[in-house]
Amino acid sequence: MARPIEYISSIDDSKDLWKVAVRCKHMWSVTSSQNREHLELILFDSKLDLIQAIVPSYLVSKFKTQVEVGCSYIMQNFKVSSNDFSFKSTDHKFKLIFCGSTSIKKVQLSEIPLNHLKLIGINAIIEGKYRTNLLYDIIGGVTEISQAQIIPDNNKSKVVFSLTDLSKHHVQCTLWGKLAVQLNEYYTTHKADGSIVLLLMNARIKEPQGNYPLNVSNAWNGTKLLINDLSIEEVKNLKEK
Repeated sequence: MARPIEYISSIDDSKDLWKVAVRCKHMWSVTSSQNREHLELILFDSKLDLIQAIVPSYLVSKFKTQVEVGCSYIMQNFKVSSNDFSFKSTDHKFKLIFCGSTSIKKVQLSEIPLNHLKLIGINAIIEGKYRTNLLYDIIGGVTEISQAQIIPDNNKSKVVFSLTDLSKHHVQCTLWGKLAVQLNEYYTTHKADGSIVLLLMNARIKEPQGNYPLNVSNAWNGTKLLINDLSIEEVKNLKEK
């Protein structure tokens, strides 16, 4: 008899035989100092609950081509462990770890929305209504780039700019590495074409310290940057205002 599908909110470490119906929101690669690659994923279900999953290095070749961002799957059999990331992509108490017995099947699940953002407003950031160890999705307009330091070694590139909402609340943002290069290239070629609205998925908020102001930045490979992407309803709405 087939096991029933369970919700992400039910997942705990009482067992490993979980079976979930999910969509992949985000996936990225992490390379360790020993040059070993593993994958990290953010999954969500029809109740819009999220959980982070890890594909360990010995399984990357098996699953890297099987999982695609935006697609939905029936997944089952994981190791369940405490969500002990220093910077957490979800506030779920646990994370999933793929193992040799993990199976995934790509299926069309119309009950799961195509997109699900964990948005925090710029005003909420200014008011301190955030957790420093939790990563957020943030939308805003780029009003000016105050500093651009583009170096051939992408990891050392840096762009500092102001991100603004419709109420003119603004927060300083700093992007590093490839995302800095991506924004700088787009801004340079499109700044005369009208407003530039960006979505930072899985961004880090840094508290002000001494001479350093409140700041939003990328969490390296774990952060995704979308610029003027009108397929995202929230971006489209801000761009049209």
